[in-house]
Amino acid sequence: MAIKLKVLVIEDCDRDAELLRRKLEDRFDLEFVNTRKAGLDALQTNAYSVVIIDLTLTNGLKDKILDEVKELCGEAVTIILTGDTDPRTRDHMRHKKADNFVVKGKEDSQEDLEAIIFSAIALKASKLKKGKQH
Repeated sequence: MAIKLKVLVIEDCDRDAELLRRKLEDRFDLEFVNTRKAGLDALQTNAYSVVIIDLTLTNGLKDKILDEVKELCGEAVTIILTGDTDPRTRDHMRHKKADNFVVKGKEDSQEDLEAIIFSAIALKASKLKKGKQH
């Protein structure tokens, strides 16, 4: 049996969390939390390969959560998940060093979201390798 990558999903909408669970549970070791605080607490006690963050958590602070997660998650890949389709939001999150950005409802198949996760992991690994060579 292959080892599954450990993924923390910080998502406050039960319906969206269930959709993510169905899309990803076969390929990843998922842990779901539904508040900003619970996500930050989980990051202080566990190591994850990927953190998927709902950008508009009802108790979050909009994009400040990305800063907080990045401070605690080490080399984990951070993927923003949001219903916000404004390209300026995507650009802002990338400027703040999110590894990828997914608009809810745009990625309909399991393969698409999996590909986004694995692509972000590969890109981050490549950047880390290049950084160590210089």
